[in-house]
Amino acid sequence: MRRSTNFALKEQRLFRDKRFIFLGESIHGVAEYTRLRENIAERYFNKSAVLIFEADSNGMLFSHQHNESAICRLKNFPGILRSQETVNLLAWAISRQIPCLGIDSIPRRAVTEFPPEWQPIQQRKIDEYSSARSGVNFLHGVRLGWRKI
Repeated sequence: MRRSTNFALKEQRLFRDKRFIFLGESIHGVAEYTRLRENIAERYFNKSAVLIFEADSNGMLFSHQHNESAICRLKNFPGILRSQETVNLLAWAISRQIPCLGIDSIPRRAVTEFPPEWQPIQQRKIDEYSSARSGVNFLHGVRLGWRKI
């Protein structure tokens, strides 16, 4: 990616002294987008940063607390994000002791992959998601909201 000196200076001022930078998932599964996120992280993140991904929140916390490898952490992600670029970004952060957590309420890991004391928590999350998803209004409100605009 080419950047002008002027852009780089403005970019440095924008991110200077920040502790958290949220890199959203605006384009799922596009390699170039994930590499751009890694480039931003390499430039601006240090040990005071936390990377938060669109990934199973309980699963990512478990992965972090049990020092799982980047490859093992992929099971917490939606299938479309289980890419080599995501592995590279996770491995980069893990090597720098930057916590990688999840914000997604959709459970991705099986209950049986958690220790017994975590299983009721993950099962409750799975049950809540299943109940919400099977509900009549799961996407109905979104559709109605779009019609009103």
